[in-house]
Amino acid sequence: DVTEQKNDLIALRKSEEKLALITDNATETIWLLDLDYQTQYISPSTFRLCGYQPDEFKSCSVMELTTNSSFSKIMSLAMTVGPEKINNPNFKFVGSTEVELLRKDHSTFWSEINFSIVRDNEGKHTGYLIVGHDIGDRVIFQQRLMESEQKYRTLFENMRDGFVLFTISDPAAVACRFE
Repeated sequence: DVTEQKNDLIALRKSEEKLALITDNATETIWLLDLDYQTQYISPSTFRLCGYQPDEFKSCSVMELTTNSSFSKIMSLAMTVGPEKINNPNFKFVGSTEVELLRKDHSTFWSEINFSIVRDNEGKHTGYLIVGHDIGDRVIFQQRLMESEQKYRTLFENMRDGFVLFTISDPAAVACRFE
């Protein structure tokens, strides 16, 4: 009996070490929330991105860590599932959205999050898991692309001369404008 308990304890310790290794080195942010959206667990990467110490972070609600519009997006995502589905132990839900999160210094950054329902061993809904990653570079790229498209669209639409654009790979006219 004692040997079996020792082996179980060793196996548990090794499992905890593996989990810590994964969560300590993950670049994705991992939040575990209870049913009241209060933080139960936060991965170290979240601390690095947001600037809060672990004890500070645990006392913050999701509402305090997101912009108002992003908090609304998260709540809308959570509310897309009715109580009858949430209470069904076989129901799985994963939603995804882009949100703007607040750092301790009040600056913001963009994150794409996957939001899922957490259940205990009996299938009872106990909270939410949010896994996200920083998409700041992608958001900046998309903004610059939209600005560039708008600039060239305006230029093209307001030209007084004829214009034809060809590509080498497809010699068919890609865009034409004649007045």
